[in-house]
Amino acid sequence: MNKITLLLVLLLGSCFITLTANAQFSGGNGSESSPYQIATLADLRFLSENNVYWDSCFVQTADIDASETRNWNISGSDTLVFSPIGTPDNKFTGSYYGQGYSINNLYINRPSTNYVGLFGYVDGTEIDSLGIINCNITGANYTGGFLGMNAGSSFVRNCFATGNVKGKDNTGGLVARNISSTIRNSYATCTVVTKHKKGSTIE
Repeated sequence: MNKITLLLVLLLGSCFITLTANAQFSGGNGSESSPYQIATLADLRFLSENNVYWDSCFVQTADIDASETRNWNISGSDTLVFSPIGTPDNKFTGSYYGQGYSINNLYINRPSTNYVGLFGYVDGTEIDSLGIINCNITGANYTGGFLGMNAGSSFVRNCFATGNVKGKDNTGGLVARNISSTIRNSYATCTVVTKHKKGSTIE
């Protein structure tokens, strides 16, 4: 294989990898001017399972029915259930604009996992105009219907959660714990079951 052919193969290969990665979302490139588009449950799942994108910008472009997440849990295993977006080791630092759309019937069953919710741990982020309807979420400490830990001067506004939330210490319908961050014009009407401290802890 000559040098020119090898160069073409390498260039085409890199383009294929980039296109394949970007094709996991319904559009966009993750920038502020062109956020990744979350239009389907497949988009949302790819975001939740690939932390390399957690510093990017996202916009939801349709209501999402997440009923299928109940079937991701096999024989009580934690390994296949929905993964919260953001962990203490890999925080979500991007942005998510819901545009008034909702995620319906989200099911998470992680009774031994801390920082559980649609978003597990966010830091310096902005989440706007997103609803979670009829969720059924179980976690350990810092479990919320919307998010577990809201930290690093994050900003959550125009958001809500309804459904059922179950956890241990620091369990809340909307946010489990809020540290040096802002929650505005947001609410939860979830039924909350906890063994210890109940409600959001705000610092």
